[in-house]
Amino acid sequence: MWAFNMEFIWKAILFQILICPGILSEDISDPDFIAKYDETIKKVACEAIGQKDGAQMKINLDRYSTREEMAKLAFWNFGNDFTKTKLEFGEDIKWKRDLVDTMFNIFTLSCPNDSVPHGYMNLFRELGMIYLNSAEPRTTENAGAWAHIQRVLKACEEDLTPYEVVSSMLHITGLRGDKGNFTETTLILPPEEKVDATFPQLDLVVENLWFVFSHGMGRCYHKLPETAILAPKLRALFIRDILRALLNKWGDPGPVQDFGPVVGNFDINRVQRNIRHCVTISYFINGINEFQMVRPLKVGHVNEGINSVQNRKTGATIHNT
Repeated sequence: MWAFNMEFIWKAILFQILICPGILSEDISDPDFIAKYDETIKKVACEAIGQKDGAQMKINLDRYSTREEMAKLAFWNFGNDFTKTKLEFGEDIKWKRDLVDTMFNIFTLSCPNDSVPHGYMNLFRELGMIYLNSAEPRTTENAGAWAHIQRVLKACEEDLTPYEVVSSMLHITGLRGDKGNFTETTLILPPEEKVDATFPQLDLVVENLWFVFSHGMGRCYHKLPETAILAPKLRALFIRDILRALLNKWGDPGPVQDFGPVVGNFDINRVQRNIRHCVTISYFINGINEFQMVRPLKVGHVNEGINSVQNRKTGATIHNT
């Protein structure tokens, strides 16, 4: 589904040298490479690679991803290295920044770096913030509720250790746990959802915002006061204040969306499957498998109206092979 672009970094460096004079002074010519890019993409890339202000980084959430937008994301990353850098955004979305940071921290403290590289998650944390910086409204009427939730999540974050996963060829297959005088390995199989078989492609940025949220719900479930009441409220708040503006992009990102050039040398397919496994582990260790949430998407095209049905678990599982 997602391209694995081993040559991205070198091409990006060459691209910078060739068409963005003033960034590097060397005069190198490669007509075959330059010919792959029209003038619009060149202009977009040159502007994007020098952008350092997160508040100025925005995309259109109401339409398909375009080649220009994918170039922006790729060269914003190349110019800033989101695997190591945190962007700064306006004070009006600080509540989003705080929530996203905490959710991603809970995930990276739990899911081993060998299985899901933390640099990959850092990258998608910043891409997620660019999406949220592009969304309206920027403020929320639920500031008090989010402040309370943030305190609960921060308390959960302070007491986390990584999962002892079992892997085969870097693919998570199970979870290791001590049982008295012996060690037991449990097979971990994420539940398949209707959207997994229905949607040809889902927007990876929104996918990972959802997965780190779902993981946090599982991981911190027993930290939530009055869990039976707060958990559904938290889900509803997250959908309303965070996801609602992203739903169109999530379910229908368009035919040109390819995150290979954006993420560089990470193996997207493998890492995304491992993310799903870590999400399932977060529910398993708390004995709440049946509460694992599904994506709040409709199965069916938006124009199908009442014929669209809410996503649900299919009863099948996802194998990490």
